[in-house]
Amino acid sequence: MAKREQEKLQKVKVNYPQSIGQFHLDVPPELLGQIKPLAVELLTNATNIVNGEPLNIDNAYDAALYLAQHLKQNYRLSSPDRPPLSGDLVKEFLAQKEGSPTQFVSTFVLMMRALGVPARYTVGFAPGRFNPFTGYYEVMNSDAMSLGEVFFPGYGWLAFNPVPGLPLLPPSIEEDQTFNALRRFWQWVAGFVPSPIAGFFGVILSQIGKFLTSLVGLLISLGWIGLFIGILIVVLVALAGWGLWQFLIWWLDRLKLFRLHPLERSYQLMIRHLGVHKPAAATPQEYAQLVSNQLPQSIAQIVWQITNIYQDWRYGNVITCPPRELQRLLKQLSKGNWRKMSYTQSKP
Repeated sequence: MAKREQEKLQKVKVNYPQSIGQFHLDVPPELLGQIKPLAVELLTNATNIVNGEPLNIDNAYDAALYLAQHLKQNYRLSSPDRPPLSGDLVKEFLAQKEGSPTQFVSTFVLMMRALGVPARYTVGFAPGRFNPFTGYYEVMNSDAMSLGEVFFPGYGWLAFNPVPGLPLLPPSIEEDQTFNALRRFWQWVAGFVPSPIAGFFGVILSQIGKFLTSLVGLLISLGWIGLFIGILIVVLVALAGWGLWQFLIWWLDRLKLFRLHPLERSYQLMIRHLGVHKPAAATPQEYAQLVSNQLPQSIAQIVWQITNIYQDWRYGNVITCPPRELQRLLKQLSKGNWRKMSYTQSKP
């Protein structure tokens, strides 16, 4: 499906290759007398749906847009339990002004052909639903669809969808899809947050996506130099990301400590200053005994002081030391000239 450039498509000259016109301009004779006058009348009397002013439709692209939109707005989809049709699909569709998606597309294709513009009926599948957990699109049988395609010299076949409830212009597969999965994931996430917030971050992500797309295109155009620059950028971004991740871990850890009771926080800070892991099953006294055997006596005394203060509060709900004294002990512990140790639990 070719990429659309509307202004250029409106200026395309009607000069179709024989291989295209030979097979994609046919209209059944019994329908031509009904289809062509209707299409010509619709385009002649075309008006702007906003202000009602007449439209001058003088090219195939605008004609395709208007006819597809007209079918969308003036015809309706029939119910699934509708009885099978006995006559011509297009004739009954025009008479009843309702029908299946197949009838919408068939009528659109025949209208374009009756105007001398090559068109064809195509079938396929819609993109389906994006699964943010797998990164894949899930396409079901229910995603099957039909489209009308119109030929434009120099551009090829462009799709139009005259079926109500579906996009008039299907997305082009040639449009950049580098960050499409990320965009889909954000759309999924945005469904769970308030609209103003989603809109704000949507604009930011859109600008980031455009910048990255332009950067990738620039690097590709530079060849090998662009490859080396790209690798360097990836390495720098990875290092910056790792640094930010470490900072986030540190910040969350500090936030967690800040929410603790001052005595609990002081005890946890002591453990971190010592650099020795405290087993979950070890009591404060067992831990103090463990580290005291490996510490200088002055440091071991501080550890026992903090441990006893902590135990009195933890198990007796008694605060035996003012906060300033605890801060002083921790300061002495952090400034101690001793090597941090790693704890290895011995096997029984």
